[in-house]
Amino acid sequence: MTTWGMRAYRFWYLSIMAKTHDPFPTQLVANLRLKDLFFLQRIGDLNSLSKAAVEFGVTQPAASRWLRGLESLLRAHLFVRDRMKGMTPTPLGELVVERCRALLSDVSSLDHDVEALKAGRGGRIHLGAIPYVPARLLERLVSELITKHAMTVTVVEAATEPLLEGLRMQRLHAVIGRCSALAADAQLKQEVLFRQKASLLVSSNVAIKGDAGRRLSAFAGFKWISPPDDSPTWHAIVAAATAAREALPRPTLETASTKLVHALVRANDDVVGILPADVAAELEKLGGVRALPFPAAFSMPPVGLIAQARQWNQTQVKTVRTVLRRLVAAPASIPDLA
Repeated sequence: MTTWGMRAYRFWYLSIMAKTHDPFPTQLVANLRLKDLFFLQRIGDLNSLSKAAVEFGVTQPAASRWLRGLESLLRAHLFVRDRMKGMTPTPLGELVVERCRALLSDVSSLDHDVEALKAGRGGRIHLGAIPYVPARLLERLVSELITKHAMTVTVVEAATEPLLEGLRMQRLHAVIGRCSALAADAQLKQEVLFRQKASLLVSSNVAIKGDAGRRLSAFAGFKWISPPDDSPTWHAIVAAATAAREALPRPTLETASTKLVHALVRANDDVVGILPADVAAELEKLGGVRALPFPAAFSMPPVGLIAQARQWNQTQVKTVRTVLRRLVAAPASIPDLA
């Protein structure tokens, strides 16, 4: 935006704010700069005023005056000096740093989107996905975003909790992950997409006779690979085992990596992994492993799209929602969901 355009926008915004008869927001908008937001964020990130001063090329006294001026403008004490921990945010400071990060993320997105649209592209989106999303669904989603919507897509794969943290920290625009109470955050909004049955993955050399495989006790001597213990899926597994009055063996390894589960189960006859049935079927096709129904009555937490509530109707997020809804509504085109 040009300097003239910025002045015109500020004049318009201030005239609107003035009608609220609240001088504080008007004063804040008139005097707070993006550079100030970045300065506060970096103090929070670095826990150090002196390190932030170096990054911004100012002296320590100048940085102290800068911070005092911002605290005066915000009418709040934002940081506490501690010899061991450095500059730690007060509760109000944590709120301000979080809002600074969100605002700067929006500005960064605006910059990327403007440049993308000027270049004839459809903007950029940072998408998180758990490894348990069927590969075919993710492939169709990304292909359509790139080809039909001309978007630049970045995909990060991890367990639900790390992805939600990335969402809260504004590093991701949306996440395809487990919907549960863990995602029930006032800042976040979620929409269920599909559900998955659970499965056990064992080596193809393992022979389970008769009805033995219908009880968890049949696998008591195995080394278990499970989802991370802070994940919605593991919480649901524990609940299912408790309801069935069966002891769930302590996992030897906790991971969200389907590649690692496949490699370890294929190489070891005494290892069993817990996976969604559709993902286990994908790995079974690669050879060396066999998928078995999960012994206890068990419903995995549904998979859904999760995003910041304030960005729910943002163009990129809305596009992802629309494409995902259509793909999931026509599972015949995606065998993994059929």
